[in-house]
Amino acid sequence: MFILQPGFHSGKTTCAQFTEIKDKLLLITAGDDTQVIVSEVNQQSGEIIPRASMTSHISSVKCCCVSHCGPSERLLVTGGGRARSEERRVGKEC
Repeated sequence: MFILQPGFHSGKTTCAQFTEIKDKLLLITAGDDTQVIVSEVNQQSGEIIPRASMTSHISSVKCCCVSHCGPSERLLVTGGGRARSEERRVGKEC
């Protein structure tokens, strides 16, 4: 079980997705604070370690989806208020 601590997002967390890249378990979260955070999950301890933060949305992020692009890369699509969507590749650098 994994628990997001208060303060992970400065507002409400609106979506969360798990994905695995090679041997790493990633947690992607988004929230009312317009941030999308990519974190690595330590599967032994359950610790969640933020690895990247993206803040290009202009209002609350409402949804997120992850699609496999290959063994070491994922396509992350997020949707926010004002009918705006963003696409990013997540991979080896995370």
